[in-house]
Amino acid sequence: MVGGSVPVFDEIILSTAQMNQVISFHSVSGTLVCQAGCVLEELSRYVEERGFVMPLDLGAKGSCHIGGNVATNAGGLRFLRYGSLHGTVLGLEVVLADGTILNCLTSLRKDNTGYDLKQLFIGSEGTLGVITAVSIQCPPKPTAVNVAFVGCPGFAEVLQTFSSCRGLLGEILSAYEFLDAECMRLVTHHLRLTSPVQESPFYVLIETSGSRAEHDAEKLSDFLEQVLSSGLVTDGTLATDQMKLKVRGCCWCLLASLALSWSRTLRRAPCSAQSAWCLNVSRCPASWEMYFGSRHYQRCFQAVFLLALTMLLLTGILHMDMGQLTHLLGGQAEGPPIINVMFLKTHKTASSTVLNILFRFAETHNLSVALPVGSRFHLGYPWLFLARYVERSKFHGPQQRFNIMCNHLRFNLPEVQKVMPNGTFYFSIVRNPVFQLESSFTYYRDYVPAFRHVESLDAFLASPWTYYNQSAGLYNAPARNHMWFDLGFDNDAQADDEGYVRARLADVERRFQLVLITEHFDESLVLLRHLLRWRLDDVVAFQLNSRSTRSVASLTPEGQARAKRWCALDWRLYQHFNRTFWARVHAELGPRRLRSEVARLRARRRELMARCLQDGVAKNKSQITDPQLRPFQSGQADILGYNLRQGLDNQTQWMCQRMVMPELQYTTRLYALQFPEKDPKHIPFLE
Repeated sequence: MVGGSVPVFDEIILSTAQMNQVISFHSVSGTLVCQAGCVLEELSRYVEERGFVMPLDLGAKGSCHIGGNVATNAGGLRFLRYGSLHGTVLGLEVVLADGTILNCLTSLRKDNTGYDLKQLFIGSEGTLGVITAVSIQCPPKPTAVNVAFVGCPGFAEVLQTFSSCRGLLGEILSAYEFLDAECMRLVTHHLRLTSPVQESPFYVLIETSGSRAEHDAEKLSDFLEQVLSSGLVTDGTLATDQMKLKVRGCCWCLLASLALSWSRTLRRAPCSAQSAWCLNVSRCPASWEMYFGSRHYQRCFQAVFLLALTMLLLTGILHMDMGQLTHLLGGQAEGPPIINVMFLKTHKTASSTVLNILFRFAETHNLSVALPVGSRFHLGYPWLFLARYVERSKFHGPQQRFNIMCNHLRFNLPEVQKVMPNGTFYFSIVRNPVFQLESSFTYYRDYVPAFRHVESLDAFLASPWTYYNQSAGLYNAPARNHMWFDLGFDNDAQADDEGYVRARLADVERRFQLVLITEHFDESLVLLRHLLRWRLDDVVAFQLNSRSTRSVASLTPEGQARAKRWCALDWRLYQHFNRTFWARVHAELGPRRLRSEVARLRARRRELMARCLQDGVAKNKSQITDPQLRPFQSGQADILGYNLRQGLDNQTQWMCQRMVMPELQYTTRLYALQFPEKDPKHIPFLE
């Protein structure tokens, strides 16, 4: 089922993401009992460490929950080997509509007492009850996995090869997938992947998994020899040992890359579709041989959408996955959205607006956020970040990983990795250090030792060492190379040490997949959205924690030149990533698409500002009537906020409130939602 959880009328969406504990695992029988909110990939990792595998494997395994898999009776890549969930699920715990808890959570494989009620709920898609816990049989982990990739001259030969597979490979056959020549052409053209076999009308990937490597490799080799000699297969290759592990990965990569190559072909596709069809194998020769040669098949490539085929042959069924096609003018980019995101929130760079985007995305999708421990609103700043600065639930403990991390911290990668899962998307933001320093001076003038006794920023820059004392340490960081400091580096390092500077810039390149540019904020959001594969409304935002124009001081040209020299490390940082940002934009989007996407982003922002905001503009914080929406910032800056329009309906009111909610209030809100068992955070100026 695709899109079954998307509300289109007035449905209530129920998330089980917080119910993510493994209840028990029996190391002899391989019986796993877990809560319904456990992510499939995490369960796979858990049982593989104990010598077993999950009987289910999906492309969405990094985000899908086992309860949802059972409720939709998901098939997946291991269906051919282990069968459907009707056979591998041993028991369920289900909550019925009236609140009754139906406990059928047995771990017995053979239980012939009474009705087998669990079968009613497998594939019921939540219509009969909500699955809250699952008992599932995990098979032993195969010690030998082999892959063959072959070319077939026709679709009839694909089916006959499948029949031969089942007869000759028998119990070790674990996967049989095919794609046609057009799909292969797109993958090799757009993604520069190479086919391991000669050109053919159809291609088939065959995987075996068993316990005896030599035995399995011999059976697969004999099979390949037979189908080659019979003419069913025109060419083939084997990957049967650890030395050929890369070849195995490339074979699967060809199939996994189809959706991406389709979307790059159809930048102008007028729709976004994802579907799965099942057909009887007996009907396939007549229907598909006719279809592959039809004009309609060719029109699909040339006009509305590409019918690119990845087929998984199951027991008695042919499964066709059309994948996801990208809509140039709106929809989500190719692939599922990235939900594990770490944002290094540098100071005075418009980072509060980015934080609001991430907080809204987390709340909308019920994701966990790495929030400051206790009463804090930052993650140990200005000291280097430590994992213990993050609040943990008593139900999870120190091993808990979070989806989103974005509150202020000083970057320390090894400690961040203790909080965020593998595969996290890391990004940050930089600003022209001349304007960043001016902003820091205005905000932190009363708090930073170097700024306390100087009349103006121009006066400070005329003789900075008169006021700046390195012995003040961390507390003087806002006065010099503040962004360099936030990245975890020494802000007093020598900027003329070219080797050091290049090495640190290379460190940032390795650690962060993207660095936004404040001066090109909208363009940055467009590129960020593209890389994260988010919707447009996920990145539309109002400017938060900004100042009125009268709070912005103008530096003289000489003062600006001095600021660049004084913050030379930040200046190198800004120059480098301003250059690489535009190179990335041109590579990922191109000028025409960038202009179009920026225009759409700005139009949507104007639309929401007119709908949400009183007078459609920002107000001085003293004019904000709702204390929960009143921004706070230390220093002398004249901070702006927003009043909401009166008479908004509940849904619009809630959407608008979240878009204008200041950082402290939003952090407090998420903390209360995420840790209801702990004392809430308090904001002093609201008490």
